[in-house]
Amino acid sequence: GVEFTLRAAQELPGHPGRPARPEVAFASPPRQAESHMLTGAQAAAERLLSQLSRTTTDLLALATVCRLQADLFTMMGRFHDAVAVGMEYLRRTGQGCPEHPTQDDVAAEERELARRMAGRTVEGLAQLPMTDDRVHAATLALITFALPAVLYTSRNLHSLLVLRMANRTLERGRTHESAIAFIMMSRVVGPTFLGYDT
Repeated sequence: GVEFTLRAAQELPGHPGRPARPEVAFASPPRQAESHMLTGAQAAAERLLSQLSRTTTDLLALATVCRLQADLFTMMGRFHDAVAVGMEYLRRTGQGCPEHPTQDDVAAEERELARRMAGRTVEGLAQLPMTDDRVHAATLALITFALPAVLYTSRNLHSLLVLRMANRTLERGRTHESAIAFIMMSRVVGPTFLGYDT
């Protein structure tokens, strides 16, 4: 235990003879926020995450912050705030979508999915390559964390995000969250458009 602690300390920025490592410096505050969440110090977690969301520019690091914010707000029953966090991240990554989509918006996303699925089999989806795009993977992970809150705010937005996860998987590769999108897609495409053959 002592040896591990000493070695970890040597990795921290500012240790003599050790160059600064931004990814190590960033790792501590989100973990601190997560500790606040686990111990019930929700106000402290919210303050820390709010500060990080304003100052973090790296998209992967920002996805971690937003995921924790979405999780925190969902735990607190602040579903609209949880959804807003996810929408803001999508906007900052150039993947913005309307927070209050219409049925036409959902239908357009479904048509895009039908186009991408043309000629594919369900079995073929399992053979899609795993993505090497870390921002894409982080984005789908964040959307997955936000989906429970979305259920309480907008059925159309929930449908749109599920369809978009599926579309982005077909476009950029599979992630661990892709299976969730395709499972939930059967609930979206069928009841909404009666397109069970899609």
